[in-house]
Amino acid sequence: MTSGRPVTTSASGPRLLKELLEAGRNLPSASADHGTLQLSLNDIRKKAHDLRKAENASFTKAHYLLAGSGITAEEIETELKSIEVTAPQVDARAVPRAASHDIDSYLRAKKEENILSAIEQSLLSAAKDFDAFVNQNVTIDWKRKRDEIRESFGIGSAKKPKTHVTWGKANPGRNVLGPMDGYDACNNKQLGREKFEVYAQVVYQLNDARQNKQYFPLASTLGEVFRASTDVKSRQLHDTWKIVAYLTEERSSQVYQEKKFFKAYASTAACADLNQFDAVALRKKLVGKSKTYLERQFLDLVNSVHKKHLGSELATTEANNKVEPASNTTKVAAFISKMGLAKQEKTLAVNGVPIWPLVFYLLRAGLLEEALELTAANHQAFQKYEKAFPVYLKAYVDSPSRRLPQELHERLHTEFNQHIAQVSKTADPYRYAVYKLIGRCDLARKTFPVDLSIEDWLWCHLSLTREDNVEEDPSHERYTLLDLQRTVAQYGAGRFNGSNQNPFYLKALVLTGCFETAVEYLYTLNEADAVHLAIGLAYYGWLRVSKSHNAGNELMVINPRLNDQREINFARLMGSYTRFFRASDPKIAAQYVILICMSEEITSPQGKDQLDICLEALRELVLETREFSLLLGDINADGMRVPGVIEQRKSLLGLRNEEEYLHKVTEQVAVRADEEGRQFDAILLYQLAEEYDTVISTINKLLGELLSTTELDQPLFSASETQQTNIVLLATHLIKTFQNNAEIWKKIGSKNRETCETLLKLIDIRQRFVHQDWDVCLHKIGQLSIVPINEDDDLISSRRLAQDFTTYDENVARSVPALLIMTMTCVAQSTHQLKQSEFNVSSKSHRMNQLREVGKNCMIYAGMVQYRMPRETYSMLIGLEAML
Repeated sequence: MTSGRPVTTSASGPRLLKELLEAGRNLPSASADHGTLQLSLNDIRKKAHDLRKAENASFTKAHYLLAGSGITAEEIETELKSIEVTAPQVDARAVPRAASHDIDSYLRAKKEENILSAIEQSLLSAAKDFDAFVNQNVTIDWKRKRDEIRESFGIGSAKKPKTHVTWGKANPGRNVLGPMDGYDACNNKQLGREKFEVYAQVVYQLNDARQNKQYFPLASTLGEVFRASTDVKSRQLHDTWKIVAYLTEERSSQVYQEKKFFKAYASTAACADLNQFDAVALRKKLVGKSKTYLERQFLDLVNSVHKKHLGSELATTEANNKVEPASNTTKVAAFISKMGLAKQEKTLAVNGVPIWPLVFYLLRAGLLEEALELTAANHQAFQKYEKAFPVYLKAYVDSPSRRLPQELHERLHTEFNQHIAQVSKTADPYRYAVYKLIGRCDLARKTFPVDLSIEDWLWCHLSLTREDNVEEDPSHERYTLLDLQRTVAQYGAGRFNGSNQNPFYLKALVLTGCFETAVEYLYTLNEADAVHLAIGLAYYGWLRVSKSHNAGNELMVINPRLNDQREINFARLMGSYTRFFRASDPKIAAQYVILICMSEEITSPQGKDQLDICLEALRELVLETREFSLLLGDINADGMRVPGVIEQRKSLLGLRNEEEYLHKVTEQVAVRADEEGRQFDAILLYQLAEEYDTVISTINKLLGELLSTTELDQPLFSASETQQTNIVLLATHLIKTFQNNAEIWKKIGSKNRETCETLLKLIDIRQRFVHQDWDVCLHKIGQLSIVPINEDDDLISSRRLAQDFTTYDENVARSVPALLIMTMTCVAQSTHQLKQSEFNVSSKSHRMNQLREVGKNCMIYAGMVQYRMPRETYSMLIGLEAML
């Protein structure tokens, strides 16, 4: 029989409770819009109390929901009351202990969490700082290092040969001392010691002469280096220096010649007005001197051939017949005959004399008067064949510029075009050559129908060039030195070095004023020789030097902003050369680096740029070699500075006085060393810069780091250490030295002096602490007046000292936590010793009370400054206080 109510069974209980739970979750809540609570127990209790007061209305219709599911509230209440539950026996005294235990555990876990978090944060910060330091200061080009090691062992590189020289790119424009990156194998040779010493001596003498504004024949001196050598390359270099000496007139002028041609040569730059007076004058002078050099060289050759082949015979004839020595015309005629230059059938001979070859080679030898005499002596022959030629020749010889008057010029060109221009097989080729030289005819074709040596060819082309009034000449008659330079460069070494016994390309480049190309070409043969050729040319003002911002890493720089002007990277050339010896001979390396600013006028914008590069290179040299005493100077026993090599040359660096030198060189080197973490070097360098206040400031920083990072039970220095390895010993020595010198001592700020003295006293206390001299430590700590441990210290004095904490130097302030721990440790150890003492007198009790008072004052002080200390310090102090 069934009733009106559903029957409750045990199987349907779990299902009904689950449905009830789901329905309860769907009930609306007035606090449903509240956020997630993350509150303490007290906060939760307070919030619950407030909510209970705010929500007085009750939900009285829940029983309808239960009834709908077949559950009545009365039956549930009856069943709950029928359940008997036995309450466990709980000790009332255990409850507060458990609560206390839970709170202590929470605090202990929180403390450990904070400590671990602080340690993790410190490690992350240290790792980040270390990575930043490595990225900033230890940027090493491993590929370059590998190549250097390969080169030091003589292992060849597999790189393809380059057409130009390029330096490493680790620090473009500023890393002046960087090694080269790729150069020919013939240039990869160790510099011979003897040659290196000779070159170094010349450079040293050059800097001495420059510093004293004295005459120094640099070209002749460098030429003497190769005088005794007989190999082809040495003879070529000897001749090259002879050419430079002749072009500069250094032997004849006997005056100070640094930058003698600088302004005039700068006016010949590609971007300058080529018709500027100085530019035209210099090009004319260069052409004239080069022609004269070649003429004298040829005349020497004529005399040599005459003396060698005909000298003994003529000497006997002249001695027997008492005749005059042979004239230059006779010697040239004999040279022509001996060399077979006039054996061609088409060569015109007058009375057995090859007239046109003789005129040509007299002009070639610079014997213009002899050529006039020859035409006069053969007047009848010229009247028959070339009636107007003597007139042309005389006008040519009489003109200082070797330029015919306009009327004669036009007549000669007409005659040349009608009778000579078309060279026939029967015409004398030397006639064509002579007319072409005198009248500058047919310049569209610059070849000569005669056999010319390479020297003859260059002399002929120099003779054809004209520099003055170029714009007035027709375009087909314009041929300047710049045109000849392009021709020489276009032909290259292959055309000029046809004879292995007489390589002429280098000499041709110098004779035509291609000085930058000459340095580049010689560099492919021998780096040392190229370096000193560049030094010589820069000394006379005959070298265009690239600016730092467009120099890059190449030896030769083509400047597109100046019409592709060729410039030499002089600074890198000097710096790279010193790599062979700057480690073994830094003094000599400094002499070469100083030459960097010789290439420009220091007062000009570009000169200031070169000066900055020079000073930067010197600073790099000092830091790399660490030869501080040699390069920058030394400190004597009185603390005074002794000048070094660089200071002795400061006038060559545009540094007017000692103060400017210290600021721009020594002090900057010290700053760099400090930035790179080389503190001991920085201290010495700041001392050399007479920045004594910075010396003490740096020492304070290092002492503060030492005190704050060394464990309290570890000594700060040992007997085996020296001033060069331990900052404590160095600081002690410097403070004593500075105190003995009143001039130095007054340059140091009073705060830095007090800080350093305080830190040294703290170090003394640390050493006493390591040796467990507890009472001595407390006495010395009391003398510092940092921690209130004296007998007359009270709460007021503790508060005053705590306020003074903010005025302490950072290096002292971070040593205070360790000082507090040492103080409390000394108090605890002294108290323990007194307790263990067998004597029990009134003094013992009095002393223990004093120590407790010291500990009390120390803890009061620590409480006032605890937020300026590491968190674990205060916990350690509490533990030490508990031992009292």
